[in-house]
Amino acid sequence: MVRASGLRTVEELSEEALRVHPKAMLTVAGRRLLVERVLAQGWPVVRAAEAQGVSAATAYKWVRRWRAEGEDGLADRSCRPLTSPGRLSADREQAILAYRAAHRVGPHRIGWALGEARSTVSAVLARHQVPRLWELDRPIGTVVRYQRQTLGSWSRSRSKAKGGSLRVVGTGCSAGTVPEGPGPSGTGL
Repeated sequence: MVRASGLRTVEELSEEALRVHPKAMLTVAGRRLLVERVLAQGWPVVRAAEAQGVSAATAYKWVRRWRAEGEDGLADRSCRPLTSPGRLSADREQAILAYRAAHRVGPHRIGWALGEARSTVSAVLARHQVPRLWELDRPIGTVVRYQRQTLGSWSRSRSKAKGGSLRVVGTGCSAGTVPEGPGPSGTGL
């Protein structure tokens, strides 16, 4: 069964996910031997744990699982939690987006101001495809892209032009402001 979040449930995990660590002290057969020594042969749990090379707490855990679940209790289990935290509500996401639009600050400051974790704020911003601060033109707040115009020169353009001018940067041209409109080649730069 696949959840809406795209995560599989614990029952559906593949064998690859439950592969035993190559240096694991107890495999399923080792756990069975430990339980047999304690319950059938009457060994003390501490002595059986020493013989298997594990702690007494681990031995008690496997004996407890055997008593509660039988042979199935000795099987490998997933370490994934049974429940995963839910996604933020739409209102909370809109509050994060509104704070970002109003103050133009990063996830650390937004998280601190709104009481959310930085990683949560980053996930919301990425989900809504909000550009990172370094991608923005500071005065205007629009995304800036660098494009190669001719060999050896670069120009800077806005992805959403709202009027104004383009700044030309790079080699082969002088740094400065170029008014909008067709340039010498008739292409608008």
